[in-house]
Amino acid sequence: MKRKYVNGLIFLVLTIGIVFFFDEVSDIINKIKQDQTKKLELWAKSVKAIIRSENSAEIAFIFDEIISGIDFPVILTTDKDEPITFKNIDLSGMKSFSDTTAQLKIRVADMKTKYSPVKIELESMVQYLYYDDSYYVVRLKQAPIAVVIFSILYVILIYWSLSTVRKSEQDRLWVGIAKETAHQLGTPLSALMGWVELLYNPLNELKPENKRMILDSMKLDIERLNIVSTRFSKIGTPERKTKENLYELIATALDYFKRRFSNTPNPISFRLEGSSSVFVMINKELFVWVIENLIKNAIDAMDKAEKQIEISVQASGRYAVLSVKDNGKGIVGRNKKKIFTAGFTTKKTGWGLGLALVKRIVELNHKGKAQP
Repeated sequence: MKRKYVNGLIFLVLTIGIVFFFDEVSDIINKIKQDQTKKLELWAKSVKAIIRSENSAEIAFIFDEIISGIDFPVILTTDKDEPITFKNIDLSGMKSFSDTTAQLKIRVADMKTKYSPVKIELESMVQYLYYDDSYYVVRLKQAPIAVVIFSILYVILIYWSLSTVRKSEQDRLWVGIAKETAHQLGTPLSALMGWVELLYNPLNELKPENKRMILDSMKLDIERLNIVSTRFSKIGTPERKTKENLYELIATALDYFKRRFSNTPNPISFRLEGSSSVFVMINKELFVWVIENLIKNAIDAMDKAEKQIEISVQASGRYAVLSVKDNGKGIVGRNKKKIFTAGFTTKKTGWGLGLALVKRIVELNHKGKAQP
């Protein structure tokens, strides 16, 4: 009965979270579309102003401040839908003018099915502005689909996990993975929401270079979300393995931690030793996660001012042996059998999921052995 309540609560929270996410994304998309429409109306007025104006400074201002601000695909056509000019459409692969025109006509036909064009009525002619979604609107539209897929995979993973462990471990795993997922997704999602709020705050008059910096940061956060979803989706599923140099893989992971802790009051000493030519068949994304969790666990276990972590890579017959040591206080004997149990932790904070995931990935996905 208790497990049913836990399952129902997690399903309810997950459902509410998805609905809220869909609503937020839809609201953001609508705001961006409204902004696009306003920019198009300004462009239409600008075209009229350019035709009527004889002031070169005024024309330059219109091009620099209005038309150059368009950041989504736009095509200006005649009343017969013949392309006149365009912006933000990649036609680098076109070899001739006729190919370019043909491709633009295809895009016009596609744009016509999505949005009504903006009509520009001039004294002797009529022109139309056709437009499409910007790159970020397209990505935001894809985000709910990715969330649904990730949620489905997440539920499948949880169900499969609970069917293979004891009841006490099942309850801990539910809570642990739910919290770990929230923690892993929370940082990039919070950052994305902050960037979006900054972009749409009417009080912020951002310079182009600042906008570019924000968009680049948003891209990094989206990539981090993709890494998190990829890692969780691959746990316990048959994945194609590739031949990797274990030593180089660990060295790359250590470079990240060295940069991260280089400017801390008590820097950490990292040392990698052993054979640099040990090759293994692994799922790279999951095994990098294993390495990160082992290093994070070692860092958390040390309470000395001078922290040291030693990682050794050796070949032993058909197997590779990866050893991680730190100069912390060590593991109490009675806890050695518990450290890989989901939910077990000796820290004041944390959910005891890191080493449980290490054991699962090493033993289930790679048929290896994880031991203290």
